[in-house]
Amino acid sequence: GNKVAGEVSFDDKEWKEMLLTINENVKDPKPMLRAAFSTRGFRDIIQHFNDERGPDSVWKPSQRAIKENGKTLQDTGHLRDGFLPGNIKDNGRDSIVFFNPVPYSAQHDEGTNGMPQREFMWLSDDAQEDMIKIILELVVKP
Repeated sequence: GNKVAGEVSFDDKEWKEMLLTINENVKDPKPMLRAAFSTRGFRDIIQHFNDERGPDSVWKPSQRAIKENGKTLQDTGHLRDGFLPGNIKDNGRDSIVFFNPVPYSAQHDEGTNGMPQREFMWLSDDAQEDMIKIILELVVKP
């Protein structure tokens, strides 16, 4: 009909389209999870090596790092270099797993075979928040 000055029309067409887009995008969330992890989660794990710290405290320095004034878990660089953005595998319908193929990776992260635990496979609060923002942006993207 005729519009009155200062009148705004508002209907649900755009909302319904956005909800359909969201519904379509969340049917298979793995691409969004992969995108968020390979951009932000990956960087966060590498940062743990730079900071030499786990989620609760700094790592116990290795004898080699003390002796050589080096960095713990970074003698040859193989462990850190084992982290690649593509080291992601599907874990069920709506989950992914990031992994390090270096055989002794889990021993260091979990602390086994007489080695102290030096956790690096964890995500900081900042990284998790950033990853949620990335996923939310992707969820509404047509």
